[in-house]
Amino acid sequence: TATVQSLASGNPPVTSGSVDFVSGNQILATVAVNSNGAATAMIAGLRVGTDSITAIYTGAAGFSGSTSSTLTQTVVAATTLSDGVIIGTAQAGSGPKAVLGQEVNLQLLEYLADGTNVTPPQGGFIQSADLSGMNAALMDMQVGETADVIIPASLSFGGDYNGTVIPADTTTYYTI
Repeated sequence: TATVQSLASGNPPVTSGSVDFVSGNQILATVAVNSNGAATAMIAGLRVGTDSITAIYTGAAGFSGSTSSTLTQTVVAATTLSDGVIIGTAQAGSGPKAVLGQEVNLQLLEYLADGTNVTPPQGGFIQSADLSGMNAALMDMQVGETADVIIPASLSFGGDYNGTVIPADTTTYYTI
């Protein structure tokens, strides 16, 4: 995710234009800046290992273009579970896997495809929510593991908790 901000007083977000995500001389994705000033690219096909990614804001009426510093992105082999949940392990764990019904402690960040952060407040999820996608991901992870997880809309949930709204039928993205 690239966040575009004005250099003007208060640094309001820039809500127009687009961002090219580039590796070397190759444009990997071009994404429009959303109403939050963010451009998020989900890029398939990167090789396992490290890639150097640069975000280039191409500019818009009243705004000059700019180039980010280079980010070194580590790409891990992802596993697609039978229900469509995708897990990309960033750091291997060493403990046992969770069991359905077992209480687990976790830290997570939750995002929508446009980069909107919808991480629930401390204390977690709505108890009545359909968490089948999250359950599948957690039961495939070991204690101490860090992973990026994509839960398809069919296994995700929509709802409103403490003012944070996730639209129904929305694929959700997590760092756990």
